[in-house]
Amino acid sequence: MRALVFIGLLLSCGGKPAVGPQGHSVGAACATDRDCEKRCVFEDDFGGASGYCTLGCATDQECPAGTACITTQGGICAVTCNTNADCAGFGRAFVCKSKTRQSGGPVNVCRLP
Repeated sequence: MRALVFIGLLLSCGGKPAVGPQGHSVGAACATDRDCEKRCVFEDDFGGASGYCTLGCATDQECPAGTACITTQGGICAVTCNTNADCAGFGRAFVCKSKTRQSGGPVNVCRLP
């Protein structure tokens, strides 16, 4: 019972979100890998010199909910979207634009034009 209460407290205390503009796993701006759960990439489509927190992947199933595995840098998770408004929170001129899934086919993700 104590373990369940402890887990509930941890979940309710907040912390860094996993996905999105402040996403410690996927989406946040970063300067080094230490700023992210796993990896900071400096890809022209994803933050450029600002960096972009992400996870390596081979399939969408290896990415958190709300992200997809795209072919960039051998497979990285990127935040998915439907419209440019979905990407407004990134504040770095991100737009909703198509990239190729690691498994094939297009997917819209928040990225730089």
